[in-house]
Amino acid sequence: MNWHDILERAAWTFVQGAVGAVTAVPLVTDVEGWSVLGVAAATGGVSAVLSLLKTVAQERLKRFDTRAR
Repeated sequence: MNWHDILERAAWTFVQGAVGAVTAVPLVTDVEGWSVLGVAAATGGVSAVLSLLKTVAQERLKRFDTRAR
């Protein structure tokens, strides 16, 4: 399993999410807006973790498939 590639993808996903959140900060002027931004950030984090798990599962299944032959 190529952990370097997986970690690099996770880092880029984090950077992209952070850039997206930073660009939205000037638009937020009240507590309700910060709450929405927090929910959006949490949702992005969950989707990044799911993407990481999917990538790890794909790599493991590829490895399993080649061993079975």
